[in-house]
Amino acid sequence: MKLYQKVIALGADIRYMDKVETVIKSISVHNQEVKFYVFNDDLPSEWFLLMRNRLKTIGSEIVNVKKTAHNLRDFHLPNDILSYAAFFRYFIADEKYKKTEFYI
Repeated sequence: MKLYQKVIALGADIRYMDKVETVIKSISVHNQEVKFYVFNDDLPSEWFLLMRNRLKTIGSEIVNVKKTAHNLRDFHLPNDILSYAAFFRYFIADEKYKKTEFYI
């Protein structure tokens, strides 16, 4: 198992998939050997396979962290721009990491 110096956690739902991809691409332009954890409940597995193949060429990795057992969709949000996926950050502590991670 490879030990990554840079670990980044992202939280998103299907509406933010393009934005997550943009963030990953932007980070990957200037960094190699980054491990990305994407907390989600509805991103397609095919997207992760595509991203995994792209990231492998620069020594990076993406991990699909499915969080389906939650009631976040029931939260009342102040406006329609916000997504319940913003609350996936609270699940980061549930995962075990070797190094410090950043949540975006």
